[in-house]
Amino acid sequence: NEIDLFYVEAEENTEKKYYFKDIRVLVFEDNLVNIKLISRVLEDKQIAFSVAKDGKIGLDLLIKEGKYFDLILMDLHMPEQDGYETTRYIRNILKLDIPIMAMTANFSEEERQKCLKIGMNEFLSKPYKADIFWKKFSKLIDISKEGANCPDYDNLKYNNRN
Repeated sequence: NEIDLFYVEAEENTEKKYYFKDIRVLVFEDNLVNIKLISRVLEDKQIAFSVAKDGKIGLDLLIKEGKYFDLILMDLHMPEQDGYETTRYIRNILKLDIPIMAMTANFSEEERQKCLKIGMNEFLSKPYKADIFWKKFSKLIDISKEGANCPDYDNLKYNNRN
């Protein structure tokens, strides 16, 4: 299943706006403000997503629909079951290799290493800049979709919502 990528010229300037089609993301996030922010970011690129407010709810979704998700965005600190425990379950019990990007306000090199060690593929500290998010996102989608035709986010300019 290949990614269908296309662009639309912005009316006010010549900058191109990129969209992903046929991508599904599972977002683990309990904070309403962060849910609204990531929803807007993903909707802007026409990316289908589901939100789980804690690890247990998200695991239920993965058990039912895991093969349909291309990427997981994982908050580390959630009620019921945190991102660490949830990731361990995804990797060790469900044996899923869906790419996982940790998203947390508590950035440290120690925390990043912990995330990578338990099986997450990438780490993003909140608040994040759009260009950093999309660079990491496209790298992980490339991992998820072998041979995917993702844009080169190192050399891409964005139309960001304000």
